[in-house]
Amino acid sequence: MIKTKNIENGIKRLKENTGFFGRIELLRQNLPLIIDVSHNPAGVKALVETLELHFPNIEKWNFVLACMADKDISAMLKEIKKLCNELICCSLKIERAASETLLEEKAKENGFPAIKKYGTVKDALDYALLEEKATIIAGSFYLIEEALVLLKEKNFAVNI
Repeated sequence: MIKTKNIENGIKRLKENTGFFGRIELLRQNLPLIIDVSHNPAGVKALVETLELHFPNIEKWNFVLACMADKDISAMLKEIKKLCNELICCSLKIERAASETLLEEKAKENGFPAIKKYGTVKDALDYALLEEKATIIAGSFYLIEEALVLLKEKNFAVNI
């Protein structure tokens, strides 16, 4: 039988032991900055539940969002809407990606009041970091990969 303590230690060292990264990963404590590879409605729902549980004092977050066009974008947006202060849409450097314009259209259809759109992840991140708000970067493994490279260039402590 595996002891609870051993399971907890394994989870704490998941990134170190497996090389997996980006699942609700806190990159900055003060003004929290979190990356998350959630790329479907279930993953986004788990992200929202985790945020509500572990950050109860933060009512609203800025969300940098990019995802693939074949995902259920509306369902993903419905999950984050209640926690979203500002939605920052961007496009990825991959053909399957949803454009920032498509993300903006879906967000408007779902009643998001504050939306920004950028053609690149770099521009979206530059804006998000200047805002000095609690921020989530989520929606795709590709987004997290691109964001981590950019954040490392900005001297964030990321292990990639």
